[in-house]
Amino acid sequence: NGRTFAYSLAVGADGFPRIVYEWCEKYDSFCDLHWGTEIRYRRMDASGWRDHITIGDGMLASIQIGTDGMEHILFLGLGDECIHYLQDVAGTWSDEDVICDAITGYAAAIDDRNVLHLIHIFVSVADGGLKYTKNYTTNASGVWKTTPLPSKLDDTRVPRAMEVVAHKASAVQVALCTGIYDSNGSFFKDFEIEYITNVDGAWRSEAARSGESLLGFSADAAGAVYLLTRDDEQDITHYFRKSAGGNSWEEDTVVAQLERAVSGPLHVGKSGEVYLYYGDCTFVTDISGTWELGGDEWACDSLHGMEFGPDGKMHLLGDKDYPNKHFTYIRYSVTNAVDDNCDGR
Repeated sequence: NGRTFAYSLAVGADGFPRIVYEWCEKYDSFCDLHWGTEIRYRRMDASGWRDHITIGDGMLASIQIGTDGMEHILFLGLGDECIHYLQDVAGTWSDEDVICDAITGYAAAIDDRNVLHLIHIFVSVADGGLKYTKNYTTNASGVWKTTPLPSKLDDTRVPRAMEVVAHKASAVQVALCTGIYDSNGSFFKDFEIEYITNVDGAWRSEAARSGESLLGFSADAAGAVYLLTRDDEQDITHYFRKSAGGNSWEEDTVVAQLERAVSGPLHVGKSGEVYLYYGDCTFVTDISGTWELGGDEWACDSLHGMEFGPDGKMHLLGDKDYPNKHFTYIRYSVTNAVDDNCDGR
């Protein structure tokens, strides 16, 4: 009994997955606010899934695995408004507060030098309203250092979603979606997506899309970035690519013409192939040069993670909700090396 949500997936050099997620003992859509949540960690090995380990109390958990095999876990603490950073050192999880200052959300990425990059939002009261300040924090120098990020948008706009990717030499690229509340103060409207990067050596910001929400953001090994957005008013999903060093976003109109709604997450494989979530926990990919359906439909409502192991196998993480029974299944699937079909586990 209970509810699990906010999942994150990573695959180690051994080819086995690790996941972190939130768990609440009450089946309540507002577990975060009413009851509090545990951050749980599970891993698979040759004998199957190990029992979970509770590593803290919080929300928005994420896991990254560096090129050295070290596992990096982050989450936003409940009550202390801190970003907690955990590493598994000799079998024991260390817990370090990265930064504590009215943080409302974050996104994280690790580069090829095992340097961590965080994008996070500070909220403060100014002129009778709330002000949202965008910041970047990294441990590249060996200590945590925070830098304010440039923005072309009004800092009273409410952050809705953010994603970050990091590449060689700490080149960081960010997609940030903000909006405003409607007249009832409940639903978001007037979305704007901003692209922020330091790939040229200094931080800069540019408007990417207007009137669209952020569904997915990723990058390939060459530094090209891919953006997936949703125009809810027109009921259309848009997919864009910006080449490394490019000045404009190029749209692939085929995605908007697919029969079923495409949404995030968006993942780019090692060879530059793109994978988009396609409903029923299947995906579409352009691996053959044209968009085609991949994977089998399996018992899953929503897809939350897609990663590739060192053997090339695809790992998928999703969930199956049973509100009448007051619990949620975490669903995991991995491709068969022979026929590339997915078996739900």
